[in-house]
Amino acid sequence: MCTRFKNGINGVNGDTVGFYYNLIGAQPAIQTTSDTCFNCGGVDSVDFFFMFTHGGIDPNQARFAMWDSYTRAWTGSMRVGDNGRQAKVLATYACDTLAVDDNNFVNRWQGVLFGGLKIVVGAWDLLYDGNDQKGTELSARLENGEPVGFAWNEAVWYADNSNHPLAVATGANSTDCNNRRQANLATALSMPRLQDGAAQVACWSGWN
Repeated sequence: MCTRFKNGINGVNGDTVGFYYNLIGAQPAIQTTSDTCFNCGGVDSVDFFFMFTHGGIDPNQARFAMWDSYTRAWTGSMRVGDNGRQAKVLATYACDTLAVDDNNFVNRWQGVLFGGLKIVVGAWDLLYDGNDQKGTELSARLENGEPVGFAWNEAVWYADNSNHPLAVATGANSTDCNNRRQANLATALSMPRLQDGAAQVACWSGWN
């Protein structure tokens, strides 16, 4: 999936792949924003960060599995959009990490989103592997100008109808949030960051 996505993005509409790596020793790059040069590998070193791994939740944090045994990157230690290139979109193909049905989404993601991250896409429940074409479809939809959240939900769900994709945006109010939730890549790059208290609302759409 990652290779197909990378190949579909690189060189199209001026987009460039900054890095591509496995998750061996990657926790610092995911969990902190200290690596901010374009090819460093940190989340805030690019505009759009895409990760494919296992995921899960605790009551107050979401977790992403790293390659190293018993090593996780935790949302409680993340603040995205505040350094370097100030990442606009965080995409994670990882189960459960965007769970909303237990009403703890804000607890798990507030710190991440308060850095100024505009859109996060992932899953509110399980995702399944097997159809790598979703990487090609996602990149094609994004480069065709479709909204980020719509492109994600469509590509991930149609790859396997048992998948549970979700797309989340932040906003100053509910109207602003719904407008921002429909942003495509170009719009996501240009729309204002909302940091800390300026991000009053989170809104989402997904497939069941």
